[in-house]
Amino acid sequence: MRSTERLFVIVRRATDGLAIVVIGLVVSAVILGRLVPALGHPVYVVAGASMAPAIEMGSAIVLESVAPTDLAPGDVVSLRSGPQRAVFTHRVIRVAERAGEVWIETGGDANPAPDPTWTDPTRDWTMDNEEHVNNFDLYLNMNRALKNTDISVNYTFSDSDNAFTFGGPRIASLTAAGTFEALPNVTNSFKQLRADVKYFVTPKVGVGFGWWYEKFDVTDFATIDLPGQPGVPRIDYLGEISTGYGNRPYDGNTVSVRLLYLF
Repeated sequence: MRSTERLFVIVRRATDGLAIVVIGLVVSAVILGRLVPALGHPVYVVAGASMAPAIEMGSAIVLESVAPTDLAPGDVVSLRSGPQRAVFTHRVIRVAERAGEVWIETGGDANPAPDPTWTDPTRDWTMDNEEHVNNFDLYLNMNRALKNTDISVNYTFSDSDNAFTFGGPRIASLTAAGTFEALPNVTNSFKQLRADVKYFVTPKVGVGFGWWYEKFDVTDFATIDLPGQPGVPRIDYLGEISTGYGNRPYDGNTVSVRLLYLF
């Protein structure tokens, strides 16, 4: 009987210990995933083994922003590099100053040689979009405004102003030197007016007349003119699919006549 009780005590203690470990892991995950980033310290999970054994793959690291001039050989840094601007975590091997800028040579502890390129944090920059869109629609339907006649008028107006916002130390240094030139805003406006008149000869038979006017204006620095036709932009069908508008201004009129029959 005592053997059975002792076994139950061991199992209960093991279960309690496992529960404490699980609770600890959950609390740690909440702190790392929610509380720490909220305090201004991003948290990343290391996806490679280049810093083993100091930092094993799967480790969670907490980042703190520092000035490039505060870095020294032996420090571990997380930087963005390469065409994809991927984040990697390596150790600083050498710090040098070139033309008034700080350059850093890094390498992974488990890698045989330093990284092939120098990383200069002062050259990092960011870009974002800020777009303001205004829409206005007016609908006027006048059924039997005249004898046997329905009249409708619809007007639509939309304009967009898309600005590019830049940030980062590189933009600040270029601005201070007076050499930074931001991308110009991309703007467009669309106007559409539709008028329709339906006249019924009998309660079931009638005739309809329609007029449709559209005007589209766009200013886009990426517009390319047609070959040999300066000032006449080409139609970018691919851009129209991806952005929802063609970058070629136009205006047009459409007139329609139709026969109506009510079943």
